[in-house]
Amino acid sequence: MTFVRTRAKARALVLARSLTCALVLAMSAGVTAQAYGVEPAPVDPASPADPAPPAPPALPPPTLASGMRDGASGPFVACAGLAGACTVGTPRGRVLELRATPPESGAGATVVLEVSWRPPGSRRLRPRAPRTMMLGADAAGATIALPTIVQAAGTWCIRARLRDAAGTVVASTPAATCVRWRPPIELGWAGDIVVGSHYGLPPNGGRDQFSFVDQLLRAPELMIGNYEGTLSRGGASRCSGGPLCFIFQAPPERARNLRDAGFDVMNLANNHGLDKGADARRQTVAALARVGIASAGLPGRVTIVRVQDTNVGIVGMSPYPGTTNMRSSTEIFALVADARRRADVVVVAMHAGLEGAAGAHVPHGADYGTDTRGATHTAIDAGADVVFGSGPHVVRGIERYRDRYIVYSSGNFAGWHNFGIGGLTAQSGVVRMTFDYRGRPTAAAWDGVILRGPGIPHVDRSGDVVRRVAALSREDFGRRGVRFTRDGSFR
Repeated sequence: MTFVRTRAKARALVLARSLTCALVLAMSAGVTAQAYGVEPAPVDPASPADPAPPAPPALPPPTLASGMRDGASGPFVACAGLAGACTVGTPRGRVLELRATPPESGAGATVVLEVSWRPPGSRRLRPRAPRTMMLGADAAGATIALPTIVQAAGTWCIRARLRDAAGTVVASTPAATCVRWRPPIELGWAGDIVVGSHYGLPPNGGRDQFSFVDQLLRAPELMIGNYEGTLSRGGASRCSGGPLCFIFQAPPERARNLRDAGFDVMNLANNHGLDKGADARRQTVAALARVGIASAGLPGRVTIVRVQDTNVGIVGMSPYPGTTNMRSSTEIFALVADARRRADVVVVAMHAGLEGAAGAHVPHGADYGTDTRGATHTAIDAGADVVFGSGPHVVRGIERYRDRYIVYSSGNFAGWHNFGIGGLTAQSGVVRMTFDYRGRPTAAAWDGVILRGPGIPHVDRSGDVVRRVAALSREDFGRRGVRFTRDGSFR
């Protein structure tokens, strides 16, 4: 019994050893097959496998925004659409900035800038040549210097469109970025002017009367003068002779000489506007209008002239009949305040003061029956940006009042045997001032002029006129008097 069991156990042991060797041989064969490039046995599809990595989340649709930035650190402003256009005095130092969201959507993409321009005084946007730019490969946006797009006065609108590699528009700015450029403007002023009268007419049709100063007159963008007399025919004289009766009437055709010289506006608020009656003044206004010159100084009237993208309002005042009465502070304030509401820059033309060499200084109180200082201060208080004066037939000083200039008189400017010319009455000038679109003066200068012969203006190269005005400014106004530099600039 015991023997039988032993033999059975022996046979079982042999079988186990055989099975173990077979298993080792099978495993060795599998490793060898892999080593020699033999495909291993297929895996049962029912057996479990490692899970695939999750797909990246889809990017949201790209968006594009644009706006203006003042320098590298200024705030980002959308300036969205015409209604939200940003107004600037200069595009220099400003940039148009583009922003793509999410950042990955804009990296390396192409942006097309659609540009349009609305000139000053127009209501229509005009398409301009589009611009193409690339967004940085590692950035979500880009900037472009504003002056490369905004190249003239007016309103500029820029709309950006983002294109993918295939050229398909994938995003656009929701509204155009609009920038209104209102550059500074230069105004000029010249005093008393007569292009002819019964004392005579300049020869050659008057074409040479301003030939020595035409460059001075054509330099400002808006040139204003004070016209003494009428450009008319007929009418009854306002006085009937005598040593103090001066009547200045020239043919209406002589208005073209003023235009050719460079004048854009003529003030008629003075003591000679009604030399030949109301109809003669109407003829004067019509004669000026025919040659493109605006009239200012009619009572209660504001003359609006557009210069680039800035409205200039001009009013006149004097103590004489037929004008806004500068002896009434109520009238002055009402007229100037009306101009302030309607214009960006407000100019007051004044004709007043004691005449002749005795009137060179501006007195406190009565000045030939008019409180000239008080009237001009009222005009500035009401919103005037500058007061240009004439009337005394001599130059006077300049006062800076509440950061605005008052030119009390620039003297005679041009005539033909009608002015008493000599000494101080021959000194004159062209006054130039630059204003920003808010009406603030940013630069000012006096170009000296000397009248010669019958009243022909010439450039004063001696500097005597500017020195005279500088001295009067200091003497009459102290610390409020302007200070001049050698080139005639003052502040």
